[in-house]
Amino acid sequence: MGIFLDAFINVLAFKNLAAMTLLIPLGMMAGALPGFTATMAVAILVPFTFAMDPVMGLICVSAVYCSAIYGGAFPAILINTPGTPSSIATCFDGYPMTLQGRAQEALFTIAFASLVGGFIGTMGL
Repeated sequence: MGIFLDAFINVLAFKNLAAMTLLIPLGMMAGALPGFTATMAVAILVPFTFAMDPVMGLICVSAVYCSAIYGGAFPAILINTPGTPSSIATCFDGYPMTLQGRAQEALFTIAFASLVGGFIGTMGL
């Protein structure tokens, strides 16, 4: 149990929280650009992580990847063009909801689903 406490304390360090605060919106913007995948965003970020300590580098890479996957749902819901390949299925339900005037509900649903899925995946990992 001590290793989980140490990991939690490392994540909550100020420099790691600051990096996440900066990189999550950038990852969301990368995911929202159709054709610019989450993998490309991570590939661009990796050279910058070589100078960081390993914990901060892993936090930065995972923050960009997870937020890019989430950000790919925005264009899928709003303009029926998936931002990332993982958002293709979102086009099938999200865009028809937008046409019905329920875009805000679709965006909330994808945010909640991303939160729950990310939490379950992290706990499983």
